Amino acid sequence: GIVEPGADGAFSIETAAGIMKPTVLDDGRVRVDMGTVTTEGIADVDLWTVDADLAGRTLSGRVVSVGNPHFVVRRPPEGTELLKLGPAAARHPRFPNRSNVEFWDVDDHAAGIVRMRVWERGVGETLACGTGAVAVAFTARTDADIEGPVTVRLAGGTLRVEFDGDRAFMTGRAHHAWSGDLDFGSVVSGLPVARQPARA
Repeated sequence: GIVEPGADGAFSIETAAGIMKPTVLDDGRVRVDMGTVTTEGIADVDLWTVDADLAGRTLSGRVVSVGNPHFVVRRPPEGTELLKLGPAAARHPRFPNRSNVEFWDVDDHAAGIVRMRVWERGVGETLACGTGAVAVAFTARTDADIEGPVTVRLAGGTLRVEFDGDRAFMTGRAHHAWSGDLDFGSVVSGLPVARQPARA
């Protein structure tokens, strides 16, 4: 990981979903208070169905908010279904601002281990998603009767999610994912940034 064992202390990160407060543990893993998990106003986390409108296919799942919306679908995450159905579910009218979509299933019930893949709104499939892992863990406690901490396996690594009431805490290793240069002016405006000619 990118955090060394024995690294010290807690710090804060400001995100669109609020202030996150990671703590570096003695073994180099990072524990984050992910905040409150809710069910977007749907009483008792009731099932609801999304018609993905792809050859008559429907998806049934849970609506979960971890500061951002998630549509959590219990079905084997392997194969191409997520790539086909994820974008349609993410754009379903139920989600006026679009939603992240997770496919998940149980690997080891007794050990509380699940596996998942995620289609992130506006991005596509990603190797990992912390809020998605929390949404899946929250759903696994209800739909798979998993008690205690939930270990979530993603393509990019493994995360452990624990709950204290409706508050979630996520622990995992920090890994370097990408390096490069990005011109934020061009990204924000969507247009090339005018550059002044170099002076001699």
